[in-house]
Amino acid sequence: MSIAKKFLKLCDEINNDPQKFGYTNMTDDEVAESLNNSFTENVLVSSDKVIEWATKYRLLKRLEDAGMKDSIQYQECQLVFTGNLQMVDVT
Repeated sequence: MSIAKKFLKLCDEINNDPQKFGYTNMTDDEVAESLNNSFTENVLVSSDKVIEWATKYRLLKRLEDAGMKDSIQYQECQLVFTGNLQMVDVT
């Protein structure tokens, strides 16, 4: 995408505010700060999807190879994989 197209896309985002971030009520500095901050969306992910991902990328084996078998991360992964832990707080 050319610089001109990126600029037009940015202008459209600010002027039309399709995601309803409230740009129209912000100062230029506030818009700049908002655009420069990353947004995080929290979504619920099933343990089946986590297990599928971890299996695909051999997560437990990688933790073991890194000498982390006794770590809390390894233990939590094992709990998720066995169905004994439904939610993990990653904040």
